[in-house]
Amino acid sequence: MRFPGLPDSLWRHGRVLCFEVCDWSEPKPGSAWVDLAEGIATALRFSPVRGYALSGQRDAGRIQGPEARGTWARIRKRAGELLGEYATLNVVDLNTGYDYTVGESERDGYVLMQSGRFPLAKSQLGIAVGLGLATTVDQLVNQVAPILRDTVRPGWGGVFAFPIAAGASFYLGDAGYSGPEVRALGPAAVVLAEHEARLNRASRRSSTEFSYSSGYVREVFEINFFCEAHLRAPLLGSTVRKYTERVGKLIPSRCWLGLWEWRLDDQELRKARVDWEESGLVLAAEHEPFRWQ
Repeated sequence: MRFPGLPDSLWRHGRVLCFEVCDWSEPKPGSAWVDLAEGIATALRFSPVRGYALSGQRDAGRIQGPEARGTWARIRKRAGELLGEYATLNVVDLNTGYDYTVGESERDGYVLMQSGRFPLAKSQLGIAVGLGLATTVDQLVNQVAPILRDTVRPGWGGVFAFPIAAGASFYLGDAGYSGPEVRALGPAAVVLAEHEARLNRASRRSSTEFSYSSGYVREVFEINFFCEAHLRAPLLGSTVRKYTERVGKLIPSRCWLGLWEWRLDDQELRKARVDWEESGLVLAAEHEPFRWQ
């Protein structure tokens, strides 16, 4: 399976490239988020068309608070003003189109930033692009590294390919997408059952008990950004550091001083996903995580 929990048949509709980092504390929600999101779009050479922003709190299971949505040019000022009004949940995203999937056009671009307390403090920055903006995971890293290097310092991250038909923007936002390509395979509740379970496990565990920066990962990807906690974590009778020195290539991160970059080719990625699935370190996996420090 080319992506955990997703049918291989979804790849026939094409792929997009994604960049996700989590557990960063700066910048705080506000106009700095708008500036950073626009800076990423500029680095990737796309112009935002649509946008959404929210700052809210949960009330009786629903999110209450100011929000703005519509054309990015119309809401961008309002987005900068409302972000940070509540500490419990803040979200901003911008994209190039009016459809629900990234990659239908080769020059599609999407940026998501969100943070909150659930009850753990949690933050995510996600990027998805069509292959007209970046053709390889290396190229995507090289394009966004200059702007992220001095603005966001994450505790974990990954760069990976994702099938267009599965909705990369939804995946980055911890949600499932059941478009026509999925429904053509059968009932979405059946086709995406494993995918939805992995989404829910990773979201719940990273929000309530196990943070990415303390040594856990969402999934194993083509490129993985690790902090020292990841490298110290136990794995297969040894440590993650020892494993990554044998499988794939471990190098100092090109983006952040003090972080490491673990790079895997296709064959290494398949092996690593099998080896890690029951390690207790993959928060999307069925295997229960464990506290090791």
